[in-house]
Amino acid sequence: GRPVLAIVGDGPAADLIRATGAGIVVRPGDVEGVSKALLGWLRDFRAGRQNYHPLSPERLSVWERRNLAVQAGTILAEITSESPR
Repeated sequence: GRPVLAIVGDGPAADLIRATGAGIVVRPGDVEGVSKALLGWLRDFRAGRQNYHPLSPERLSVWERRNLAVQAGTILAEITSESPR
């Protein structure tokens, strides 16, 4: 239920934050960008505004530990069941 400040380069994490509207993406080393994001959130909080979209339980469930463990297990099972070439 809290906004995400993603300090990452372009890639899947940045794409996910942007696509869901769950927060702000700032490139590593962009001190001014981080400062603007935090000050903007503080200003919005004080004014009673929310400028991000909390993720639905369905979207969050993908990131739950047990679901990630199942996904990892599936990948490992596929890797170990492949015949050597």
